[in-house]
Amino acid sequence: MVEQMQGRLRVQSQSSVLAMACSERDADLAVEFLASRQSPQPLPASLVRDLVALSRETGRPDLVEQLLGVVRETRQPLTGDGVAQLRLWAASQPQPYTCELTTVSSSGVCTNCQGRLEKALTEGDHQKLLRAVTEAVHSEGLGFSPELISNLSRLQKRLSAVSSPYKVVVDGLNVSRVSSKNFSVMQVMDIVNQLTGTVGGPVLVVARKHLAKEMDQLPSFYSSVPRSHDFHVFTTHINEISDDICVIYAALTTGRHCYIVSNDHMSDNASMLGPEDAKLFSIWQASRQITVQPTTVNLLYPGDYSKSTQASEEGWHIPISLSSKATPTNDTWLVDGRRRWNEDEDVSHTPQPDWLCLRR
Repeated sequence: MVEQMQGRLRVQSQSSVLAMACSERDADLAVEFLASRQSPQPLPASLVRDLVALSRETGRPDLVEQLLGVVRETRQPLTGDGVAQLRLWAASQPQPYTCELTTVSSSGVCTNCQGRLEKALTEGDHQKLLRAVTEAVHSEGLGFSPELISNLSRLQKRLSAVSSPYKVVVDGLNVSRVSSKNFSVMQVMDIVNQLTGTVGGPVLVVARKHLAKEMDQLPSFYSSVPRSHDFHVFTTHINEISDDICVIYAALTTGRHCYIVSNDHMSDNASMLGPEDAKLFSIWQASRQITVQPTTVNLLYPGDYSKSTQASEEGWHIPISLSSKATPTNDTWLVDGRRRWNEDEDVSHTPQPDWLCLRR
């Protein structure tokens, strides 16, 4: 049936087919179409709302299950109307679900049900992403400069020589920015002091040549960091946008435990990867990128758990956004578990605490 419908409606979008299923109260079409859907694009929030309502009105819980599977794959949160409809759906089931707003701790534990969310990336995923980034950098088609390749070679030697793996890699140029035209070495120093006092391991600052020179010429920069704190500076000899690849490469090469500190959205770096690897990059970034509040130099730490909808035997955890517009940020879930989104923030920015916990 789905194949026939797709043939007849070839000129219409997938969303149009699902919208028609909602208007005609055709739950069979909606379920089959969602099951066959392969598009990476998120569904419109209004359509998610209508599909949940259709599931409730037609007594088809399998429609919500298929829908949440799509929401998981597209890494989108539920928004206000969708949340309201899911609450109504949960209460209408023969064996009602509980559907509660919840928060998720930094270690990935739901405060409502005490269930633990999945790790953001497995070790296998991490190694796959490292290989993809390495292959992309050395791909002739992407046109990276010989200088960048040379810098990565020097960086690899540095990483191989350290006795204790770095816990954090800092994008020195990015976090030194205090305005569109001004940079502060002292701000880098403040960040290093915060990191070395909390992460319990060595910190690497990746800095362009002029920034590293300023550090060397400022006696208080190194003397202000306690001797017990271990940090190093790697100087890049390039002046191009792609030098942040050194930060990414250093962190990925060091291991799954390693964080980066940067306010860079890194969309250019994600775009050099294929769709599956770009998705892994987004997941890695959301769980490993520490960001800096520019006015107070406070560090915002991500949670090391998956920021997409998750299913378990008991139900779902779903990240939610109660605003009318949705763009990714970090940590909002529906006790059905997923990331919150805010129109002014990127996926790596300020963690948001809201999730839905949906339990049988």
